[in-house]
Amino acid sequence: MSLHTTNTTREEEEIPQPQRPPSPPFHTTFAARGLHAQNFPAHKPRDLRIPSPQAITHVAWSCDGKRLAAVGIDKITRVWNPETSMEFRSATHFSGGHSDDVDHMSWNPIHPDLFCTSWNRHLQQIQLKVSPVQTNYSPDGKALLCPSAGHQLFFLTLGKDKDGSIVALTAVFNHVRDGIILTHHSEHTLRIMDYPSLTLRESPAAHVGGCVAVALDPRGR
Repeated sequence: MSLHTTNTTREEEEIPQPQRPPSPPFHTTFAARGLHAQNFPAHKPRDLRIPSPQAITHVAWSCDGKRLAAVGIDKITRVWNPETSMEFRSATHFSGGHSDDVDHMSWNPIHPDLFCTSWNRHLQQIQLKVSPVQTNYSPDGKALLCPSAGHQLFFLTLGKDKDGSIVALTAVFNHVRDGIILTHHSEHTLRIMDYPSLTLRESPAAHVGGCVAVALDPRGR
């Protein structure tokens, strides 16, 4: 019979046990958003040319990746199902929501049937004090970021909004809705702010010139 003695130092005893990281909110998961990991190398590019007498200003995919929408100066929102057809006449048309050119559209990240369109001083059926140049939903679909043509940032939630005291050209929520990432054409850095407190978290360098666009990896990386 042999005896073994394990000697541990005080420093080893004080080393904390590794903790399991908290689970992400359900609305950020692929299951809630109806997403499936794509094998991009297996995709084959398709050259699609859609004849139209009016220019298309913005396109966007639905949150489940099954529909493609386009808006333009003819005041109409068109939605295609690419798996079925991308013919111009096969699109579902939505009209009557705007009386002028439609500048931007964004899909709700939770409900694949809901989307928002905007044009000068209007957000679908809502009249605003400013002219939104784009809209971005929060990951849970409960708030909208709206940078204006005057480089002011507005937040829209059900029943209330916040003024544009922050200057930004483009803005997006992070994947868990506790922060926003801002860009401006006169700044070479990004601004990452906590939400809803809007305190500056960090300002990493991004370009040698101004930043005019930002996007997040949909896989959460």
